[in-house]
Amino acid sequence: MRLVLQRVESACVEVVESGEISGKIGRGILCLMGISTKDRWEDADYCIRKCLKARLWEGTPVSYTP
Repeated sequence: MRLVLQRVESACVEVVESGEISGKIGRGILCLMGISTKDRWEDADYCIRKCLKARLWEGTPVSYTP
């Protein structure tokens, strides 16, 4: 399992077959998560928690509730 966090000016998810955009954001954080059939739910949960607790900017940490 791999997790990549990237600061972006904008990002979108496009369905290749139809060209439909299923989601988009402006400035923010893009989280890419690569999952294989051998990964466990516990691994995914750990990565998601790490992502939500990441300190990406100086200052007061922000709390997120999944």
